[in-house]
Amino acid sequence: MCGRVLDARAWHCKKDTLLPCQTRGGPCSTVAAGVSLTTAGEYVLVNAKRVLATLKAAEDAMTQPALRELERHPFIVREPGSGTRKAMGDFFRAQQISPHLTMEMSSNETIKQAVMAGMGLGFLSLHTMGLELRSGLLQILHVDNTPIMRTWNIVHLLSKILSPAAEAFRYFVLERGEEMLRAHAESLLPASS
Repeated sequence: MCGRVLDARAWHCKKDTLLPCQTRGGPCSTVAAGVSLTTAGEYVLVNAKRVLATLKAAEDAMTQPALRELERHPFIVREPGSGTRKAMGDFFRAQQISPHLTMEMSSNETIKQAVMAGMGLGFLSLHTMGLELRSGLLQILHVDNTPIMRTWNIVHLLSKILSPAAEAFRYFVLERGEEMLRAHAESLLPASS
């Protein structure tokens, strides 16, 4: 694909379509792509468990802060252009919240490490944090209108024939992905979410 990136704004399209793409230098053309709707992913706000005590609204582990109270706390976020950053921006705009963005990082793992070190709050996909949540290194902040749901898709160039392994993976995700993500989320979120 020579450095081309499919434009994330084109996710709501039919199975086979033309998607705009871009290079590092800007827009280039369109590409024919196969799009398969897969499943919904859940995004949550997280912090280090020990940092929760510093939040004004949290007098004990069962009390959760109001979304407006999080506005004054530092947020460690994904880089502009990432799907996670877009989901976070859309959520905060809809809630009329202006979070204090202190750091941008290009990987979920570095964001998790920074949040665990107490450097700020994070906004991440639930599927990336099972170990950290189960071991108590991170804690989900249960605030109104969360978790945030986002549709995931599998996209491939129509000009390329998928290898047998890639086609098997695509089929597996389409057939079992939603079920697996739901089971993972249910093990991490309270029943009321």
